[in-house]
Amino acid sequence: MVRPGSGEDVSNVDADPVVRDVEIVSSRAQPGALFACIKGNRSDGHDFAAEALARGAVALLCEQALELLVPQVIVPRSARSSDRWPRHFGVSRHGT
Repeated sequence: MVRPGSGEDVSNVDADPVVRDVEIVSSRAQPGALFACIKGNRSDGHDFAAEALARGAVALLCEQALELLVPQVIVPRSARSSDRWPRHFGVSRHGT
C-alpha cells in the first residue's frame, strides 16, 4: 500500500491498532496509547507526536495530518475531541 501523493510505502502501518488509553502528555505515553496532539498557549502537542510514538503510542489525534507512519484521526479541534475519544475506546484520558 502506498500513501496517496507520496509514493511512500505504508504497508507496515497497523490500520486497526488496539488503543489502551488516551494521553495528552507525550512523556507519559505508554504502549497502546492514542496521543492527542493539543495546541496550547505555550506549546503544540503536534511537535511532540514523534516522542509519544517512540514511547509506544499507536495512533494520533491531530488537527492536521503529520508526516508520521501511524494511524491518525484528524479533527477540527483536538482539545475538544480528546475528551470524547476515551469514551469511544472505553479507556480513561491521562495527562490532565
